Amino acid sequence: MHACSEASKTWMNIPAPKRGEIVREIGEAFRTKLEYMGRLVSPEMGKILAEGTGEASSMSFYFFMYSLTNSFPVILS
Repeated sequence: MHACSEASKTWMNIPAPKRGEIVREIGEAFRTKLEYMGRLVSPEMGKILAEGTGEASSMSFYFFMYSLTNSFPVILS
């Protein structure tokens, strides 16, 4: 918990446009590894590979959408 608290302080001190760029890069990383991420997610969620890959694709989209807001809740830090 202490490490999370410290990380959130660091994250909050990064200017919003830079945070948006970081979050966008995370989404791009997800998109480049959709099949790999789908294989990780499928067993955890009890889904077939195609559904797991779809979940990973959705996650990449969420990162992209958050990157556009330039305003992130503390829970993402």
